[in-house]
Amino acid sequence: MKIFDDDLSKFEADGAAPLPVADDQVVLIDSRGHGRSTRDARPFAYELMASDVSAVMDTLRLEKAGLVGWSDGACI
Repeated sequence: MKIFDDDLSKFEADGAAPLPVADDQVVLIDSRGHGRSTRDARPFAYELMASDVSAVMDTLRLEKAGLVGWSDGACI
């Protein structure tokens, strides 16, 4: 069952879920074509950039993560 909180009332009442306890590992990712990241001729798409994040997690063998993003990074 999916819970939708489009008006943020649940978030306002309960706050955010706690982040998982980690071993202090932080991974920062530049989105393709931003910062020092390269890009190819494919047009930008959230699905493409989300697959980049998935590929980084697979390469680092990260099964799950607490994610933080802003602007397009929040959408990805």
